Amino acid sequence: MLRADWQKRRLQSVEADLHRTILAESPGASLAAALLADSPAAKLLARVQRQIAAFERTWHRANTELHRARCQDESTADRTSGNSLDALCPPSPVVLASLPHSGNIAAPAPPAAPVSSRDWPPTDERTGRPLYFVG
Repeated sequence: MLRADWQKRRLQSVEADLHRTILAESPGASLAAALLADSPAAKLLARVQRQIAAFERTWHRANTELHRARCQDESTADRTSGNSLDALCPPSPVVLASLPHSGNIAAPAPPAAPVSSRDWPPTDERTGRPLYFVG
């Protein structure tokens, strides 16, 4: 895309110079009449314009292919996004695979039950007041 755009821009300046040359060769004639003349500059201008059109087609083909590749990458990412979190954070195993272990390993104990409200906040046994205040 970059090369096609760069070449097109270069040829556009050549095209402008050729327009000036053609108009200078036939003073008083309209641009259409000058372009239809059989001069070498008019023939060269036609070739330059074909090259500009070819570079524009090349740019558009590359742009279409780039968008197609991006859409394909996004659709692939969408299909695998459900598994990506599992791949980044797999469930923690009971045992690491790299360490030797015996076949009968107990599962980890469930988390401790939450502290009851009777035990919280810690209180002074003599006065019954909380041992500290927050805030």
